Amino acid sequence: MSLTPIYKRAAEIEETGGTAVLVVTVISSEGHAPAKAGFRMLWEPGGSITGTVGGGALEKLCMNFAAAMTGGQTVLKTYSLEADKRIFEGEPTGMICGGRVTAF
Repeated sequence: MSLTPIYKRAAEIEETGGTAVLVVTVISSEGHAPAKAGFRMLWEPGGSITGTVGGGALEKLCMNFAAAMTGGQTVLKTYSLEADKRIFEGEPTGMICGGRVTAF
């Protein structure tokens, strides 16, 4: 995934005096997962995004978590992509890919 669109959008926001944004970065994935390490998504207040962390329910959960962040915290969040979490621990996503994704 090219980071150029994320950097361009961040620069546009900075140039126009826009509000703070948050970048979600996938730092690891295990098993079958729609996201791989290095995938990034720039989240803006109001819900606009640039980039992706894998789409679907995983992306929606990351967007909701980003919306709840305040004060510049840094957080690692792990999401389970298994219906019954037999192998991987993490917040359930309702996805059945069979893996796990950790995002920063």
